[in-house]
Amino acid sequence: MNYSDRVRAYFSKPEPFWGYYRVGKRMLAVPKKCGSTSFKHNLCPGMKNAAEFFAATRRIGPYSLQAAMATGLPLVLGVRDPVARFASLWKDAQRKPTGTFGAFHGLTPDELLDIVEAYIDADPHFAPQSRLYTDGVTVVPHGRLLAEMGGAWKRRTGGAEGMPVDRIRRLYREDFDLVAMAS
Repeated sequence: MNYSDRVRAYFSKPEPFWGYYRVGKRMLAVPKKCGSTSFKHNLCPGMKNAAEFFAATRRIGPYSLQAAMATGLPLVLGVRDPVARFASLWKDAQRKPTGTFGAFHGLTPDELLDIVEAYIDADPHFAPQSRLYTDGVTVVPHGRLLAEMGGAWKRRTGGAEGMPVDRIRRLYREDFDLVAMAS
C-alpha cells in the first residue's frame, strides 16, 4: 500500500521537539504516548493547546538529553510498555479522522507500523523512548512519574489486543529493556 499521501498530510504539521523539563530539582522526560498529555496538563492546568503549553514552559524545557545532563540535576525518564504505547497511538488514530493522527485513521495496526518503521526518527510519537536514556538516568514506569508529580491522568487508553507484538518487539527492543529496568 502507498502511504505517501497520509505521511505527507501528517508531517505537514510540525511537532515540537519533546525532551526533558525542569520540574523542581529534577529533569523529567515523558515521551510521547507515555502520558505526555497528562504531564503537560499537570504542569500547566487550564491550557487549551500545545502552543500555549510550549509558550508557558519555554523557561523549563524542553531540553535535549545532552542539555538536560549539563544542568547537573537528576534525570528521570518515565517509560511505557512499547506494545501499549503503540496501541495507544493506533487507537488515537482510529478515534477520529480529523484529530492529531487523522492521517492514519482507518489503517490496520500493521499498516501504521509500516509507517512508524519507515519514519521512526521523524516524529517523537514514533521515536524509541531509549533516545532519552543514557547511563545515570533513573527510569520509572510512566504512571509512577505522573503520580510523583502529584498529577492526575487527563485520559488513558488501555488494552493492546490485535497489535503486531513481534514486530513491535523487534523495532523497540531497547525500550523493552528500559521497561524491565524501571523501578
